[in-house]
Amino acid sequence: MLRMTTRNTIIPMSLGLILTLGLGGTALADSHMEGGQGAYWTDGNGNAWKNANGDCWYNPNQEKMEPREECGDVIETAEPEPEPEPEPEMVKRTERINLDARTLFGFDKATLTDDGKMELDELAADIESDWEVNRIRVIGHTDRIGPEAYNMKLSERRAQAVADYLMGIPALADHDMRVVGRGESQPVVQCENTGGRNQLIECLQPNRRVEVEISGMKTVIEQKMN
Repeated sequence: MLRMTTRNTIIPMSLGLILTLGLGGTALADSHMEGGQGAYWTDGNGNAWKNANGDCWYNPNQEKMEPREECGDVIETAEPEPEPEPEPEMVKRTERINLDARTLFGFDKATLTDDGKMELDELAADIESDWEVNRIRVIGHTDRIGPEAYNMKLSERRAQAVADYLMGIPALADHDMRVVGRGESQPVVQCENTGGRNQLIECLQPNRRVEVEISGMKTVIEQKMN
């Protein structure tokens, strides 16, 4: 690559430019070949002129005010601004939370276990942080093993045990809390009487549950769909 350093002379990047200037200076002048885009020579449409080797012609006496990617300049691009995090908002809703009776109670029992109390403590913390409560309903359910009337009483006692514990937590003590027993009337699974009693008890486990239904205003963050 050849570079000439005479005063006030436009200097090419390669020998090809010197030959072009010597042979066709008038044509280049007619094409507005000057450093109009920073130091690069451009044609009337603003496109950079290049020699046969693909090098852009430029005027070394001018600074490159506008870098050009096609001339090998590194174009710095700004990182896009991150989208702002969605703001939480209060919305009116009703949610029903299902609690497995296997965690809350022993089989055929209505006394809360230590694990059951821990689960209710976590639920109470969630209610306190996310809800402005209008009403809480505690609904007890059993499986179909045993007399129907007995199961109804058991579901009521279990629901009452959960409600009593929740109302014993100061943050929930003043809320309107109602207790409902459904007995075996609303199963979520059906099981055949095959395989013995223990297998039937295990199969019917999802039916033994307590539901806590919360109504009020809940703090939520709505996710935007792309």
